[in-house]
Amino acid sequence: MFSKDRPKPIDLGPASCKGRLIMAISNCGNCRFRAKYDAAPLSLLGRLWRWHANWCPGWKAYLKSLPDDQRSRILDRYGFRK
Repeated sequence: MFSKDRPKPIDLGPASCKGRLIMAISNCGNCRFRAKYDAAPLSLLGRLWRWHANWCPGWKAYLKSLPDDQRSRILDRYGFRK
């Protein structure tokens, strides 16, 4: 089913969303939309990122991958529930 040139997808278990696989390496720490939110939270792109982060399975997987102290700082900074 998979060719030798193409790597097999990684199943992230609970981080997968309805059978779809999420990228194994997250770019959430360097997200441009997140940077827009940091610069101007009320801008259109900033508000779009904040809305998206509420339900994004990639963001949730990224948060779970962080150490507890860093995760709690990010949750406090962006006003997410714990």
